[in-house]
Amino acid sequence: MRVNVIIPVFNRLEDTRKVLEALRRQTFVDALTIVVVNDGSTDGTAEYLQSQGDVVEIRGDGNLWWGGAIAEGLKHVLPSCQAEDYILLLNNDTWFDENYVDTLVQTSKANGEAAVGSVIHEEEKDPPIVSIGPRININRFAIWDLLSELSKAQQRSPDSQYRVDALSGRGTLYPALLFRKYGGARPRLLPHYMADYEIAMRFARAGVPLIVSTKAIIYSPPVYGNDVSRLSWKKRLFGRRSPHNVFQRLIFYSLVGSPVQRLTAPFRMAYFFCARVLLGSMTSRFKKFAFSFVRARRLGELRRHGVSVGRDVVLYGAPLLQRHPDSEIHLDDRVVLCSDSRFTALALNHPVKIATIRAGSKISIGADSGISGATIVSAVRISIGAEVLMGANVTIFDTDFHPIRPEGRRHSDVEADIKTAPVHIGDNVFIGTNALILRGTEIGRDSIVAAGAVVRGNFPAGAIIAGNPAKVVGSVYTTSQERPGSQPDGEHENSNI
Repeated sequence: MRVNVIIPVFNRLEDTRKVLEALRRQTFVDALTIVVVNDGSTDGTAEYLQSQGDVVEIRGDGNLWWGGAIAEGLKHVLPSCQAEDYILLLNNDTWFDENYVDTLVQTSKANGEAAVGSVIHEEEKDPPIVSIGPRININRFAIWDLLSELSKAQQRSPDSQYRVDALSGRGTLYPALLFRKYGGARPRLLPHYMADYEIAMRFARAGVPLIVSTKAIIYSPPVYGNDVSRLSWKKRLFGRRSPHNVFQRLIFYSLVGSPVQRLTAPFRMAYFFCARVLLGSMTSRFKKFAFSFVRARRLGELRRHGVSVGRDVVLYGAPLLQRHPDSEIHLDDRVVLCSDSRFTALALNHPVKIATIRAGSKISIGADSGISGATIVSAVRISIGAEVLMGANVTIFDTDFHPIRPEGRRHSDVEADIKTAPVHIGDNVFIGTNALILRGTEIGRDSIVAAGAVVRGNFPAGAIIAGNPAKVVGSVYTTSQERPGSQPDGEHENSNI
């Protein structure tokens, strides 16, 4: 019994070296025939293969693709194959342990000479398994991986084997006689993508079980297959390098399934393509309309409450607004108010709240500032500069809300008894989560306020402010940079809460 390994390659010499070394470590090594189909590599692969005495090289001109390479490999190995022999299809960007081939062979024998595929693992991924094998709904032209049907617990501890609807070319063992009975690759019809699935599904129609052994593990780099994200829509739909090639998918579905499914494939595919394109377009338009409608409604609500709103202001969730009739609230251009935890990394304790509680009070937020779940309450004036960023749940107010005197603390109606002082935050200041900015605070541009800091006083530009009470602990400027309006660290007002 021999296992004939066919590996199509195009460049990636280092990957080819790696897979050949993995094959040489197999417990089955004395019963392996290794055939590498080199389809026009230009990176030294040909010279390397010539020096490998245990490898048969078949050369192509760069136009074989996967299907043509497999067809050439089968032409070479099938004439000498015996009834008990196997054929293993591999990609060169894979590696495996020393029992890999033996596991495939034993699984095939245990399942009545089944076709056996491998699971794919990615190193440094938890759980490592990223693919088991395809599920295919021929009627609806849908393909997905069986892995998506498993729970997290099953993904960590899968069964020893699974039945699948097709097998890929990334490590699949076939009894050699299947190719003599039912034919091999069809490169004229399927030169590349879907060719491996078609072979497996043709054998399955003849009653051959398609099994994936989770003990037969292929290790793979994080990105395998062909990335089409940068292709134009034309190349994505019609390019030979694209797995979404419309013509190859049509040919594939015309070759698999029942006779009725194959006969009706062109009509069904046209129907589903149009339906999905139209439905996708309608869904996308509806989402844009719904988002625009909600955004316009929320901005309209702010304007109805007397808030001055600049251009392109963005609201994630509805903010809480409380405005005294004789006060001002202004949001400059492109301000972002996030009141929904789904749109920020940290959980918000509450929506953004903006409140002016006395006549004449004013809150202004500069252009391009971003605020998440903050509470901003003004009795006199709070001015926030441009490009200010606030982490979750920051609190800013310019009033003590209650008198200091014990006898008037609960029910005082005399505003003069309540201490107030304006708050000013300069441009490009970053305020960390849960920071508290008290009355009378002035923070210079470019400064950073640490998470949880309790801040009161005057702070220079570029200050790093931390603690309770907060103090300057550093500067964001290097010694070669000018500090606009700076003053010595010790010259800010000490917090006195």
